[in-house]
Amino acid sequence: MAPRLLIADDLPPAVRARWQNRITLISDADWQKRDPRAAGRGFRLRVRQAGSFVVLTYDHSDRLAVELDTAPQHYAGGGEIVLLRTASGWKQVSHIAWVT
Repeated sequence: MAPRLLIADDLPPAVRARWQNRITLISDADWQKRDPRAAGRGFRLRVRQAGSFVVLTYDHSDRLAVELDTAPQHYAGGGEIVLLRTASGWKQVSHIAWVT
């Protein structure tokens, strides 16, 4: 299985702490330095809050393992989830997603 890496440049400290024992955290610079022909999935997660709403924006870049003499093969996807804090917990308000 290809390594899964969380690009942590934009993560708030609380989110970073929550994920650090679940997935490998790397910087965007380190992700860019990786061999583009080596398999791997780089995730980005951004968290913003506006009043009772939280917006989670995510994307991933997937690199497929290929021979050194061939062109790199990549695909990507992402989306945005809007959550609303209510008296009974978080409720999903919207979710959009895309993939290439």
